[in-house]
Amino acid sequence: MGGARHIFSGDIAIVLVVAVVATAGFGCGSSRSDPVVVVASSRVEPAFTNKLGGAFVLQRVEMRVDGKLLGKHVADKDGSLDADLSFSASTVPSGEHEVAVHAVYRGEGHGVFSYLKEYSFKVKSAYEFRAPPLKTIAITAVCFEKGGPTTALEDRPAIRWVEEIR
Repeated sequence: MGGARHIFSGDIAIVLVVAVVATAGFGCGSSRSDPVVVVASSRVEPAFTNKLGGAFVLQRVEMRVDGKLLGKHVADKDGSLDADLSFSASTVPSGEHEVAVHAVYRGEGHGVFSYLKEYSFKVKSAYEFRAPPLKTIAITAVCFEKGGPTTALEDRPAIRWVEEIR
């Protein structure tokens, strides 16, 4: 009464399962047969892009989808992370979901501004998205510097989200 159909999209194999259940004899008195279950999943590809200026050194980034940790990148003690980071892709049921990012920066300064190396900046953001059935959704958290020269350093880091459906 049910079947499975494999749909191939690039390197992803997504299985669509359709089950038909006859309601006759299940207590409702109905003799109607309706398709009942369609299960479709989507692929989420999270990423992070650092566009903050030289006053900030990226030390750590972690990403979660629906509270589940997909991965984290951590720099060596005095090192920094690359500007573009990717995380493990995740398969989710189509529908509403949330992706969250938590990034940690340290300050960078020289001469009279060398005290900035003692500062730590934490940037957190969450984004709700709709995963379309049988599609891949790439979601990138872009950390950028908001404000201008008179904006306090701790108020400059901000996150904007970029979403691409393929």
